[in-house]
Amino acid sequence: MQKKIVTGIGEVLWDHFPDHKRPGGAPANVVYQATLLGAEGRLVSRVGRDGNGKELAGYLESKQIETRYIQWDPHYPTGKVNVEFNEDHEPEYTIVQPVAWDMIEWNEDLGQLASETDAIVFGTLAQRSDVSASTIHRLLDEAGSDVLKVLDLNFRQRQYSEQTVSRSLEQADVVKMNGEECEELKSVLQTEDPVRTLLNRFGVRGICLTKGSRGSEWIDRSGTLRQEVFKADTSKGDAVGLGDGYTAVLTLGLLYELAPDQILHKASLYTATLAEKQGGMPEMTDDEIGKIFKKS
Repeated sequence: MQKKIVTGIGEVLWDHFPDHKRPGGAPANVVYQATLLGAEGRLVSRVGRDGNGKELAGYLESKQIETRYIQWDPHYPTGKVNVEFNEDHEPEYTIVQPVAWDMIEWNEDLGQLASETDAIVFGTLAQRSDVSASTIHRLLDEAGSDVLKVLDLNFRQRQYSEQTVSRSLEQADVVKMNGEECEELKSVLQTEDPVRTLLNRFGVRGICLTKGSRGSEWIDRSGTLRQEVFKADTSKGDAVGLGDGYTAVLTLGLLYELAPDQILHKASLYTATLAEKQGGMPEMTDDEIGKIFKKS
């Protein structure tokens, strides 16, 4: 299969756990996973001119992720999220602001990127500031209708507005969200049926709904497909970045024009593998990757 260019735009940061830190941020995790799976991953973000920023950029470069689109901020620090786990071992996040990725600026490199990429993955969190929001939507506008645009909803800590959500949905070809986010859309969009609203009012091509232990669904105008979860040994893993791994497989599956049931199967299988590991950017073996996509 021809190598696809997958661009993620938004937050890149350090996830600070009780006893260590790991690189993270939803679009950064997606780009990392897509790169592992054989794509050419490009990340648009911003870090501070500090030790954390240099360390983060160095780590991404070591993983063959294109970093020329990562900007350096002279005033704001590199992004940080404090991660703790509840009684069910589910992660809970405290997202620091303002930070460098709130200040992603437009430049000529991004105009060139818009003409080259095959897909753009973006979310609502990075649009909490007007500066980054403006850059995100300009990239989406300049990319045009031939580029696949995948919206990953993120309602953590209510760092979004109704306008941000609506504007993002108008840009999206495909929406990926979890059950809680789907429920919250009822109040955000003032509708009792957010799925139908996304399909009919916003004209999205399809919706991927992840439901934790209850599996996942692909919903479009032709109906709903359901996928059960695969068993995983989670004793040494965590749930950080599982949704981002799912989004990476979803995006590549759509670019490769696979059938929705194939995409759901591959995404669920990959997520089960990730659940056995820690953090949003874990190491993966060639065998684990080969079960999902054969690298070209």
